[in-house]
Amino acid sequence: MGWRVVLTSEVDAIVVGAGVAGLTAAKIIGEGGFQVLVIASGYGCSQASSGTIDVLGRYEGKCVVDVESALEKFVKENPWHIYALAGKKTVLSALSDFQLRSEGLYAGGGGRNMKIITPLGTVKSTYLVQSTMLNASPEALAGSKVILIAFPGLTGYAPHIIAGKMRSEGIEVKTVKLDLPAISPFQLASSIESSPEVLTDKLREENAKNYDWVVFPPVLGLRNVRETWQVVEEKLETRVVELPSFPPSVPGKRLYFSLRSQCEKAGVEIALGKIVSKIKLRRGRVVEVSTGEGSYVPSTLILSTGWMLDRVLKIKGLPPRSKKEYDIKVEGVENLFFARSPVSHEEKIGLGAAITTGWLAGKAALDYLKKGGN
Repeated sequence: MGWRVVLTSEVDAIVVGAGVAGLTAAKIIGEGGFQVLVIASGYGCSQASSGTIDVLGRYEGKCVVDVESALEKFVKENPWHIYALAGKKTVLSALSDFQLRSEGLYAGGGGRNMKIITPLGTVKSTYLVQSTMLNASPEALAGSKVILIAFPGLTGYAPHIIAGKMRSEGIEVKTVKLDLPAISPFQLASSIESSPEVLTDKLREENAKNYDWVVFPPVLGLRNVRETWQVVEEKLETRVVELPSFPPSVPGKRLYFSLRSQCEKAGVEIALGKIVSKIKLRRGRVVEVSTGEGSYVPSTLILSTGWMLDRVLKIKGLPPRSKKEYDIKVEGVENLFFARSPVSHEEKIGLGAAITTGWLAGKAALDYLKKGGN
């Protein structure tokens, strides 16, 4: 049943924003047994990401390997950062929970970063990768014979540059161009998921089984990724790995689908294409949230609108806050929480902060509701 209203509907929790933080918060509250509505104008930031989960890729000018140790120092030196507000153990717990609930989509973690080849053939440190990318590192491919797949016209991926970088690392590379009908990476991934034999038949002609690895851009499915990947490996009779691509990316869309599926299993309603026009406060509480179609009376509200949050705060009438003042709980408004991740610069923090802040906001709002907040 959809949320089309003309009058006023009551709901336990409203989450404004359908990005990684918002959907993370929503699923936590929904799993707690409460009624949750996500309102968003669009799909959120997940599809505009590379799909890799960066937690702390660089610190003090160096690539981070031991994330757990680096976080200890980072939170001491950055006391207003979301990682410091959460604490190291909570950050790692939130990421472990995210990985577990991804149902095999993500791999890695364990308190340490891994290296992964980028769409330009360079190497970056990241915390979690999609399981199809787990061996996408120079170390895993070292000394191997590799087929590197190129799709003419595919954006966000530079096979000729990647091949050159691989050869400089001592990897024997053969580039194979495949012409498959598709107008976008998303359509190509969907097509391969539906009919993987279209891909594998062409590669068997290239004697793929005589190579140690077949390296793809991220096109091995959108929703049933592990299954598609396994089918391709079985048919090619060799190992298969994907590399990430630039956003907007197929891995980013996979991330969105995964989070949305988790929300739907938790009973969360998601209403896209809606814009919050007004948030009404009374006596230190949010009492009404309005959209163009009607109004809602939430017991609690979570704002998770990313870089748009400042504008939302002006709508609801709270004074602007400095960067150091952002927290999970807005002081003075008892049923308002928000999930905002900082912009990543040199530290390469990325979606790790979004997951952490969504996890914290969801837990805080759930605790409020369990205590009888209404």
